[in-house]
Amino acid sequence: MQTTSTPPTASPSRKSRRRWYILGFLLLIVATPVGWYFIAGWLADREMAELLAEMDADDPGWRWPDIVARLEPIPDETNTVTQIFKVNALARAPGTFNPGPKWDNANLIQNARLTEDQAGAVEAAFSRCAPALREEARKLKDLPRGRFRIPAENGATLSLELEEIQKTRSVAYVLQVDAALRAHEGDLDGAAESCQAILNTAGAFKDYPNLIGFLVRCAEQAIAVHAIERMLGQGSVSEPQLKKLQELLQREADDDGRYHALRGERASSHQMYMNVRAGKVKLSQVFGNFGRKAGTTEETVTDRLLDTFPNLILKDYPDYLRMMNERIKACKLEPGPRDDALQKLDEEARTKGSLLTRMMFPGVAKISEASLRSQAFLRCTLVAVAAERYRLGHGAWPATLDDLVKDGLLAKAPTDPYDGKPLRWKKTPTGAIAYSVGRDMIDNGGAINRTNILADGSDFGFELWIPKMRGVVPPVAAP
Repeated sequence: MQTTSTPPTASPSRKSRRRWYILGFLLLIVATPVGWYFIAGWLADREMAELLAEMDADDPGWRWPDIVARLEPIPDETNTVTQIFKVNALARAPGTFNPGPKWDNANLIQNARLTEDQAGAVEAAFSRCAPALREEARKLKDLPRGRFRIPAENGATLSLELEEIQKTRSVAYVLQVDAALRAHEGDLDGAAESCQAILNTAGAFKDYPNLIGFLVRCAEQAIAVHAIERMLGQGSVSEPQLKKLQELLQREADDDGRYHALRGERASSHQMYMNVRAGKVKLSQVFGNFGRKAGTTEETVTDRLLDTFPNLILKDYPDYLRMMNERIKACKLEPGPRDDALQKLDEEARTKGSLLTRMMFPGVAKISEASLRSQAFLRCTLVAVAAERYRLGHGAWPATLDDLVKDGLLAKAPTDPYDGKPLRWKKTPTGAIAYSVGRDMIDNGGAINRTNILADGSDFGFELWIPKMRGVVPPVAAP
């Protein structure tokens, strides 16, 4: 008789073990990245503790509250910044200061008088603003010290009120136009005072712990240089006014604000890092723009990941901090080695830096180029003003920069920030020019491309004219 047998069935114990194997495998899959996440955070904390101890020994008082505490407050009545904000408000009420399309400041002929249309456009622009605008703007000439109100702690990124910073540029512009109109009216000493006021506006950023402020200061220094060159293209300024102007130019040329700006950037970034670690600020508030459509505030998946696993980003923070430390050290070097070191660090940050470093590390190229260009123009202007003082005393231009040193008008001949050699000085049939070789590092004999100063073949310089070539009648535009 044929019999059939039933297939063996797995015992309950074998089924139970299989479930445990599967569960254990799943737990291992989950636990491995979670464990790595916490271990990486622990290792980063140890690395940070060692790094911070080194920084405290090498650069005491580098943290943000310490930097802010050392910024000496200035009373409102003598604070350049307080007056800047007052002038900015006047420039916007009842109308906004704007000379309109007839005024093209960038393309003015430096030694030519304003046309009737240009002068009329400027006067109309002032008339649309508060009557006290020009008077209050000119008071800045007597306010050489400024201090912004900088918070000891302010949100996710320690924003330093960038809108407030940008207001200073509009004040510098008002003063530039004022200087041009005063020179046009024959008040050359008054124009010099307006130029001094521009330099004091730029000087308000001295020791400012932020790179945006540094770049705005460079822009305002350029405004001052342009205004001074045009002023000296219109006529002669008295020796006392030129001396005051030269002292302010020397102050700006002697102070390369990159060191304080970078030190402040490092400190504010560290304060932000501490705020995130303490739970005061969400990481999405700092980097939450990734994956978010412009103009929207809706929380994204990226935001939730950043806030749930902040160590995925912050574990690389020591790498960023070390690069900032090296960059700040480089700012203490002499001009040539300093800029080479900064350029190398920029390349390393872009090619070898961590994700966080690439996201946060400010670009050296833009900052260094702005600094070099500003220093070149400031030094050329310094030489030109000293040479104008020499002409007033001797009736002729100096033959070389050494003549200015021998006459006590300069402590030493300024060097070209681009190649480290003395600035070039050249007499021309219509006057003289102090110039730098500029970014292409080629001496083009003082040739300046005024429509594009960054073009190859253009030097950076300041042109002076002989008296009979000053304040000439502008060419009539074609109909």
